[in-house]
Amino acid sequence: MQLCFFTDEHSKNFHPLTLTRPLFELRVGILTIKEKWGNSLSVPFTSALFDEYLTEVFPTQDIKDSEDCIWINSRFLPTSELVDLISKLSINESIEQSGEKIAYKTKGKD
Repeated sequence: MQLCFFTDEHSKNFHPLTLTRPLFELRVGILTIKEKWGNSLSVPFTSALFDEYLTEVFPTQDIKDSEDCIWINSRFLPTSELVDLISKLSINESIEQSGEKIAYKTKGKD
């Protein structure tokens, strides 16, 4: 299993904090959003989609085709309820609230 992050149009609401780092790298307490999700799901961080100007500072690894990938919207923090829902996702299933994608599961790079 792989953990990947994406952002949506609402991520711009986090400016100026996200002008120098991806949203998933923001700290909430002692941990970053990425670390909180990694600990909650027991899945290592693999990759992310974020603004191109940050790619030189925050490189990401390639997504492995051989493993499923859980995509998480960087704006959301893990809760026990959300972690439980995500752990039950099947391939190509997603979790949405008010038409906004929170998480989805894909096969490899799909």
